[in-house]
Amino acid sequence: MIVRGDKPTIDKDKVKKILVIRLMSLGDIILSTPVLTALRAHFSQAEITMLVDKAYEEAVTGHPALNRVLAIPRAEMRKLSFFERVSAEWAWFKKVRDEKFDLVVDLQGTPRTAWLCLFSGIPVRVGGGHRRRGLAYNYRVIAENRYAVEVNLDYARAVGAEAGDKRIKLVIASQNAEYVERFLSQNNPAPAEPLIAFHIGGGWPAKYWPMDYFEQLGWMIHREKLGRVVLLQGPREKELVPELLTRLRSHGLDPLVAEGLTIQQTGALLQRCAALVSNDTGPMHMALALQVPVIGLFGQEIKDLWFPAPETVRDYTGYDQAVALQHKVWCSPCHLNECDRMECLKAITSTEVLYQLRKFMGAKVKG
Repeated sequence: MIVRGDKPTIDKDKVKKILVIRLMSLGDIILSTPVLTALRAHFSQAEITMLVDKAYEEAVTGHPALNRVLAIPRAEMRKLSFFERVSAEWAWFKKVRDEKFDLVVDLQGTPRTAWLCLFSGIPVRVGGGHRRRGLAYNYRVIAENRYAVEVNLDYARAVGAEAGDKRIKLVIASQNAEYVERFLSQNNPAPAEPLIAFHIGGGWPAKYWPMDYFEQLGWMIHREKLGRVVLLQGPREKELVPELLTRLRSHGLDPLVAEGLTIQQTGALLQRCAALVSNDTGPMHMALALQVPVIGLFGQEIKDLWFPAPETVRDYTGYDQAVALQHKVWCSPCHLNECDRMECLKAITSTEVLYQLRKFMGAKVKG
């Protein structure tokens, strides 16, 4: 961690109100939660507020270190005319300024959030070291290539908040667990059968493990009677899931489709699953936070930035049954959004994933 800037002196006893900014996306917000824990431990008497996109508000609702959540309705604001949107954004700028926060930690680091910090009147401003946007902050953190949780924690360390508990957290309210129980009672004719969730979408197509491989894995799970497949379907999977559902049914499977669930409801469903097989996307991080056995499938990304190393999984999650699969190929990492070859993800075989599932299921039976 390298911290630059004029770095005003911080008297932690005088820090009464803290703002943490992480607008999006789901996985990034979950990976930011240890910052809240670190700030709470250091500034024990402060009121901590988090600014997030309203679409992801449920990812931090109920976090024990948070006092409040400010949820900005960015989707609704994008529908406004240019002048209406400027007016709405200015209203949010004013709302933040009127709060008179003592400290802001900007984990988002976009031009808009940098401007927000600069004109908020907040005396201590922590943000990234971008050569232009970094001028908005008086504590500038130069990111290093490490697991995202550690990169985020550097922002807390910059103001003296060391991390004792580095675990990512997602708190599921009881009403969502009750909703899922009703959902399963209506849609799962064999309640004793373990549920194995698939998340087949992601932020962009180059993150998708081939559908043929998910199809083969589903058939193998069915053949070995390991459990019933659950297909998680969010807005990005509305075309993918029906196609995989048709394919799996052709092999005699009867997958359960979980469509249109909220973040909290999805979390509650994951808690009822024996395992999750997922591309590198939000539900994978949710499973890690909820201590659900998870197999993360990585292709063109640098895996170590988004998934804890095997020897550190327990440090960041509190459990051990989590593994990320990735095979290096000649063209990776590439960071492409789309790819015609997909050699990196095709290198992960269905048999390899099944082997990890068997280990998880066996550990679950023994434990």
